[in-house]
Amino acid sequence: YQRRVHGGFCRMNEEQQTLHDDAEAARADLRARTGRDGLVTKQIELLTEQLSAAQEKADKVQSLQTQLEAMRRQAENTQTEYMRVLDEHAVLSRQLSSGGSKKHD
Repeated sequence: YQRRVHGGFCRMNEEQQTLHDDAEAARADLRARTGRDGLVTKQIELLTEQLSAAQEKADKVQSLQTQLEAMRRQAENTQTEYMRVLDEHAVLSRQLSSGGSKKHD
């Protein structure tokens, strides 16, 4: 009877030690996972900040492209106006050199 009781206590102690070891391993695994999760969270935060900065730069580029397009149109309009003035000047020069006072509209 005492052997069986002693054997039962030994098995209970072994099982308790196994459970304790399993629990410790589970805690260590959880700590490792939590650490990795924390690292992943920090990486996500960093990537989110980088994405926001890239979006701001893209918005600035878009704004500059819009401004550049407006300046290009203005330059085209100025060139067209300049060519019109040159044509008008040529017409007036021909009129003056021919001695006439005819005016072309």
